[in-house]
Amino acid sequence: MKRFGYSTILLCHLTLSLLIIKSEVIAASRKDKIIVAGRAVLQNEGSFQAAIIYKQNLTCSGSLLKSHVVLTSASCVRNFDLSKVKVRSGSNAFKKGGQLRSVQQIVMHPLYQSGEHSHNIALLKLNRTFNLTSPNIDMVQLPTPKQSELPSSLFIYGWGISSLNVNGSLSKYLRVSKYKVYSNTKCLRYLPENDKHNNQPPFCVGDRSKHFDICNDDSGGPAVDQNKTQYGVVSHGGKCFPEDIIILTNIIPHLPWIRDVLQSWNEQHNFVYK
Repeated sequence: MKRFGYSTILLCHLTLSLLIIKSEVIAASRKDKIIVAGRAVLQNEGSFQAAIIYKQNLTCSGSLLKSHVVLTSASCVRNFDLSKVKVRSGSNAFKKGGQLRSVQQIVMHPLYQSGEHSHNIALLKLNRTFNLTSPNIDMVQLPTPKQSELPSSLFIYGWGISSLNVNGSLSKYLRVSKYKVYSNTKCLRYLPENDKHNNQPPFCVGDRSKHFDICNDDSGGPAVDQNKTQYGVVSHGGKCFPEDIIILTNIIPHLPWIRDVLQSWNEQHNFVYK
């Protein structure tokens, strides 16, 4: 009787140990699916990415459009004190490396309204140009008149892509994820009413087969194709969407506005933006 009791206890301990190990493996698997979003960028990949730093903290992302012009979201920069804004480019780490510049001027789209996505776009003019001879710094391309349709998928770069971890901290190094471009019908379900009736509506991307999303501090980041042509600016930042939908401001209808701002800066300062 005593021997049977000992064997029973031993069997219970073994069973319990196996259950614990199995639960830890399952938890780790689920954790990886939540935390790991996309992949770390390769060397010199995403070299157009800009980290917009306000009061020494990463606030959002942007893209290098010209040697000293950054494209980002208006929601990111609407209340900025220019004296406290910096832009870092040429580094996979938003805290160090690359080149750092101050911001001289911010121009937001005149039709931008808080909480909407159709015109959530802004341009930052830096106090001096980035050195484009560095292999770590490059520029995005704008769509041409022939590229009036969105591609079927886009790549989004950022430091907040993997921020669904336990403590909510940002990824230390730049990451990239590929997303499907959703139909207008599907996207309409997630838009505010004013965006639904706008003649320059935003668009949505996502992928339900993957367990990741754009999260905090990726607002303003670029959505590009494989040729570095930028089609969208991440508008929906902050907390992750449970529906795995990312809302982006469509660059294509805003190309005339972008060119007008660049031309205005060119005329004011007699500088040719290359």
